[in-house]
Amino acid sequence: MQQNQNNNPKDSKETVHVNKPQPHKDETNSATAGIKDDSMRNDDKDISSNFKLIGDSSKNQAVESDESYQEIVNATAKNPYVDKADNNQDFNLNTQTVKRGQKLFYVLTLDTTPYDQTSLLTTMGMEDTIDTSMLDVDVSNIKAYDASGKEVVKGGFENKLNGKTLTINMNIFKSIFVDKNGVEVSKGTEGAKEVKVVDTSKLPLGQQYKIVVPATVKSDAAADKDIVNVARQIVINANGKQLSMQTETRVNKLKVPGENLIEKVLPTTGEGKAALAVSIFGAALLGLAAYLKRNWIVSTYRKTVRKIRK
Repeated sequence: MQQNQNNNPKDSKETVHVNKPQPHKDETNSATAGIKDDSMRNDDKDISSNFKLIGDSSKNQAVESDESYQEIVNATAKNPYVDKADNNQDFNLNTQTVKRGQKLFYVLTLDTTPYDQTSLLTTMGMEDTIDTSMLDVDVSNIKAYDASGKEVVKGGFENKLNGKTLTINMNIFKSIFVDKNGVEVSKGTEGAKEVKVVDTSKLPLGQQYKIVVPATVKSDAAADKDIVNVARQIVINANGKQLSMQTETRVNKLKVPGENLIEKVLPTTGEGKAALAVSIFGAALLGLAAYLKRNWIVSTYRKTVRKIRK
């Protein structure tokens, strides 16, 4: 990515920084996998025709080229299964089959590298779309980690699940005064208004944060259905300018042994499972009747032949 050339909060032309963040969504089988490095970026290299990673992926410092990043986001949005599992690390659950009751962990990368201590942001966070018909999300155990892998201070992020939308936002603020352009001014300045912006002394920007969202596949989740998830990073600055960046789209298939046997045995007719079960039972009775009738015909024929021979 290009270096940001406009990083002065007193510049009225500045809205959201020139650099755009690269948020990510991954999923793992462990609550700690992938939080201290960017190794899962290499797991997506099969998706991009000209994959390029910049920085050290053994730490939380790597970014993809703009072209690679956008190609991967677009490709997975079109078909999440484009990510092949054969080159993924063992803990990477993307595109893997899951089962009811299984725990999985969504790892969201909140990318604040285009911003720094001078950035005046009223919102910095992730908005994740969760398939709540298939998953139970443990909101109370969502954890955030800084680039070093250290857990963020309690209360540093606010986590809310509303329907299928999970929002995870930085939650430590300081009050400042800004003019109509969102530029910080002194309290007594004419037209100045008070706003709350992210306190960058408590939540330093310029780094990648990893947010781990624990989820469990529901015991009554529909079999043979895709569990599809995608997230967005939302950034709003002091003058109300908003930036929204989509992550990769991830998918799992739920397989339940023995489920949907009725549907597999009989052709789809539009009937419900109960009706199909009755149909199978009826077919079984007819088969039994035919078998018994055949045995009766054979027995009667043999008796008749014996009488004739006598």
